[in-house]
Amino acid sequence: MASISSVPQAAAPINRLLRRKEVERIVGLGRAHLYALIKKNQFPAPIKLTERTVAWPEAEITAWVSERIASSRGSSDQGGGR
Repeated sequence: MASISSVPQAAAPINRLLRRKEVERIVGLGRAHLYALIKKNQFPAPIKLTERTVAWPEAEITAWVSERIASSRGSSDQGGGR
């Protein structure tokens, strides 16, 4: 009988960091637009890794995408169908 520690369990989410190019690919926006949204506090700000390197926590990007989907779906249901 296998011990409990050897049984695969749901892994805890890894707080992976995403570089800008990957963030652009995930959200479908370019660099200039991302930074414009950051300036307006409408997109998560990156964290500084080194003097010249930044990245975004994957969880924050995923949450932003989910919020955009939810707000888009919610607003399309409010009296304005095509």
